[in-house]
Amino acid sequence: MTEEEKTELRKVAEKYLKDFNTLDYELNDELRKAILMAELSEKNLIISGSAGTGKSTFIELLQLNSNKNYVILAPTGVAAVNVGGVTVHSFFKFPHGIINKYAVNKSIKDLVMKLDAIIIDEISMVRADMMDAIDYQLRVLTGNAEKPFGGIKIIAIGDLFQLPPIVQKGSPDEKYISDSFYSSWFFSAPDIGKFTIVELKKIYRQNDEEFRGVLNKIRIGKQSWNDLKYINQRVVKEEDFGKDYVYLSTTNKVADEINQNKLNELPGITEYKYSKIYGTFPPSMYPTLDVLQLKVGAQIMMLRNTPWYYNGQVGSIIALSKDNIAVELEDGSQYFINPETWFNYEYELKDGKIRMIEKGSFAQYAIKLAWAITIHKSQSKTYNKVYIDLGNGAFSAGQTYVALSRCKTLGGIGLKYKVDKRDIIVDRTLKEYFMPKLA
Repeated sequence: MTEEEKTELRKVAEKYLKDFNTLDYELNDELRKAILMAELSEKNLIISGSAGTGKSTFIELLQLNSNKNYVILAPTGVAAVNVGGVTVHSFFKFPHGIINKYAVNKSIKDLVMKLDAIIIDEISMVRADMMDAIDYQLRVLTGNAEKPFGGIKIIAIGDLFQLPPIVQKGSPDEKYISDSFYSSWFFSAPDIGKFTIVELKKIYRQNDEEFRGVLNKIRIGKQSWNDLKYINQRVVKEEDFGKDYVYLSTTNKVADEINQNKLNELPGITEYKYSKIYGTFPPSMYPTLDVLQLKVGAQIMMLRNTPWYYNGQVGSIIALSKDNIAVELEDGSQYFINPETWFNYEYELKDGKIRMIEKGSFAQYAIKLAWAITIHKSQSKTYNKVYIDLGNGAFSAGQTYVALSRCKTLGGIGLKYKVDKRDIIVDRTLKEYFMPKLA
């Protein structure tokens, strides 16, 4: 690229960002680059970054500012609800389990022809067979068989070092993927072409430079013995760890038992808060329980971002009534909260424009019991204080990193057991494919 071309490109970028609504969010260099490449480049993108670098904010900024025709997809129902999109399965009418990519859903052809881009959140959980099917179907639907995804731009978002794709051991899916692809990761789909990786590097969750540095090394499996020593100074008995912490476990069984036992220990009568569901809203999309069991004194977690509190903030119930709940958060602030509503959408082409049509809704208090939660479900949350129980050791890639990176400070972490080198698991395929591109 010549200097004249670079100058012209800078002018275009400055003009584009001049009237950009940033939501008062700091546009660092990487975030500016991600936004500009999403809007002005024809390249397929992976917007990556460690925990707390602004990946969710990137999507919010595109939703607020972009004039392009795009759809937002996610691999799970809860992720789709949280990001304001739909699942990959529902958009393409894919079955759960093994996907027959040749069964093309022609009902979305007109909609697809209007698309400028497809945004896929939580890309790390998208399996190779799903990405292969997306690629094939878009080629068929657009009639552009020569280009990956039929020439439609793909913007994939997520940290591949946190949540790997799920393939049940011993299942037909595992055999099919093993026979058909070199790994279960989305980038193993054979004909999807190259992606440009934009790595968001500025971490907003942790301010301590040493803690950030150690977390980043653990994320990619490059930690030293001294790094583990630094983390393991936080080993402490649970009874000596104080209060107002969230217990992070590796299994649902442990988390559910802790929450139920803690609730039973509280005095008073358990009150039940029932959700209101209208239209189509499948259980896989429920953002919290359809029936909440609550008591005054129960430790809870907020599940919505507002100007007053954030998703994942911990507090306790100080009063329960028929119409609302009074909560006190860990910073001492108190609020009355009312039921919130989440929506299940589908995309339709109407009057030549892509629109979101409401299919159903789920109304419930945006809280959940939070004495304990699984490490997997804690992903995307930020906590002031966590007690981490790896049980018999971490058993999936990224598990230890996710647990440690939930907390704002090293001092807010308590460890039931020392973190061993064996607990730092980075998928071999990521080391071969992804890490060299981040160098």
